[in-house]
Amino acid sequence: MNRPIPEDLRTLLAGIEKSVRAQLAEGKELPPAWFLLSRDLSAIMPVVVPFTSVESKDVAADFIRRLAKKSGADAVVFIVEAWGRKRNATEEEIKGFHDAGYAVRNDPERYDCISFLVETYEGSWMAMPAVTVGCKPRVLEPLEFMNWDLAEGRMTNFLPPRGSVH
Repeated sequence: MNRPIPEDLRTLLAGIEKSVRAQLAEGKELPPAWFLLSRDLSAIMPVVVPFTSVESKDVAADFIRRLAKKSGADAVVFIVEAWGRKRNATEEEIKGFHDAGYAVRNDPERYDCISFLVETYEGSWMAMPAVTVGCKPRVLEPLEFMNWDLAEGRMTNFLPPRGSVH
């Protein structure tokens, strides 16, 4: 079932997308960024943590998890430059890649993209629009979010279990 992103988050995502497009139009690279949200309080905490190594990715993800718990966040938006699997890959192909441990960096059909992950207690969504590289302005394809509830890996599951102590 393809659940839509909650309305309050769509408004926020439109603002983030506008900012991302403006940075790309200037030819800039995007550092990894998280937006921790308290939707009841209408509060947003942006966090930018550059990756310098594989270990720095783990440290950043752990830091975001601790910060999400401490702040009482009930939604996290994560944006990062990435590679996507080949276009129009079937679910079976993607599952096969993951099961075989096949890294995206080794995929000759990979594409450059900006990954947008939205995580809430209602569900998770992902968009991976292609982006141009090595030119100015950089151009981002339209965002098309899909449900991503079964996402796994170090850059997912940022929210603590519902009701955990801050």
